[in-house]
Amino acid sequence: MKLYDAKTKVKFKQEKMFYFEGTRNLQRYDEFKYPFFYERGQKMDSQFWKPAEVSLVKDSLDFKTLEDHEERIFTFNLKRQEILDSLQGRAPTLTFGRVTTLPELEYTITRLCFQETNHSDTYAYILKNVYDDATKVFDEIQDDEIITKHSGRIAEKYEDFYNKINLWEALPFGHELRPTLDELKKSCYLALISWNILEGIRF
Repeated sequence: MKLYDAKTKVKFKQEKMFYFEGTRNLQRYDEFKYPFFYERGQKMDSQFWKPAEVSLVKDSLDFKTLEDHEERIFTFNLKRQEILDSLQGRAPTLTFGRVTTLPELEYTITRLCFQETNHSDTYAYILKNVYDDATKVFDEIQDDEIITKHSGRIAEKYEDFYNKINLWEALPFGHELRPTLDELKKSCYLALISWNILEGIRF
């Protein structure tokens, strides 16, 4: 799929959401096949915030009064969210964003990844403001087997789709290692399910 095809006029209302052999040109926002995606992206824009807008002075004081088990739960939850949104802040753009044909869906995916990166920054902001040594907490995240297992299955489906897109784009048609179109579509479908599991169940 080309990044920009100046010669082909795409009839977006007739395009599929994901088209592995298609093309792109204008990011048109005057007509949509699925207006819902554009409306969702605009709503996401309106709900933007910066972590530093919220003072955590009281939170920092409250944190110091937590019992050991309360602190463990609080810390575990922040670690878990940090690792999941580290994935979600980049994966949709690097996978679905590469095969998205419709401008309204592309619009929403870019907003989603920006928001998820902002979430990661928010968790980091909390860690840096309530812990004496936030770096120690960050260094421990990937050593926690429960957390890595928790995020691993989500990451597996994204990774599989990402790798299949790479092979699809890099290898010539007929190459034994190049995935078939059906394999690519199946991988896309499983990554979409993982995306929904991450947002709808993991969080």
